[in-house]
Amino acid sequence: MSDNSDLSDKVSDKLDLSDKMSDKSDLSDKMSDKAQYDIIISYLNENLEISMTKTAEILNCHPKTAQRILSKLTDEGELEKIGANKNRKYKLVKN
Repeated sequence: MSDNSDLSDKVSDKLDLSDKMSDKSDLSDKMSDKAQYDIIISYLNENLEISMTKTAEILNCHPKTAQRILSKLTDEGELEKIGANKNRKYKLVKN
């Protein structure tokens, strides 16, 4: 009997996680690229660097979305990459 209860709890937890993940994508979809860029730039004005994980946390988006945004800002010359792929950080380019 407790096995069924445990399974039911696990399924319920997975459904809750799925709902939370879809909520994240809904929020990032509603935020414009410009707003996302401004948030990252503001963060970097107060901090030396930012990671992809921290970007995803701040923007409340999927890590792939955060990576796309950081890559775009790097391509535009706003950010500079520091470090290898797994431990990569980004910092503002000094003007």
